[in-house]
Amino acid sequence: MSGFESWPTPILRRWLLSTAAGPVIFLIGLAGRIVLHDPTLLTLSILLSGCIVARCILLFRTIRQGAYETVEGVCVAIRQAPLGGHQRIRLVDDSDTAHDLLLDRHQRFLIGSSYRVYLQSPPGAALPEARIPHGTLLGLEELGACRAESEIDGQSATPEGPNIAEMEEFNE
Repeated sequence: MSGFESWPTPILRRWLLSTAAGPVIFLIGLAGRIVLHDPTLLTLSILLSGCIVARCILLFRTIRQGAYETVEGVCVAIRQAPLGGHQRIRLVDDSDTAHDLLLDRHQRFLIGSSYRVYLQSPPGAALPEARIPHGTLLGLEELGACRAESEIDGQSATPEGPNIAEMEEFNE
């Protein structure tokens, strides 16, 4: 992936906002130094700007090397973790493969909607089928609502078939 035009939109948006935040924080610290004569504010803003620049460089290298995975599917279950501020999301792709994701509670998901999730993958590792560690989310894209075939006919969509045991296991 050489050009920015080939980057996924959610990741590009995140990188651009982070890149813009570094200089803005530095300028706020510089203005605080000039107006308030406070060297501490400038020092802290320089440190924070440096961390943001380092993060942008690492994100740039990750995307340029293609060291990320894409999980696309329909959200079929959401379970809030009682502690830790996480939620467990189950996405089912077109080949009926379930992917369990452990994501931040502030990410909003709707059951029945289709999503594309971009995850940073460690070098040499295959995409895990369960429990993505916290902090690896690079981007999230909602693809729209997806209705089940039984909803189109006017019936309610109920989980039936061999995967019902897996769903009960997920909810425990």
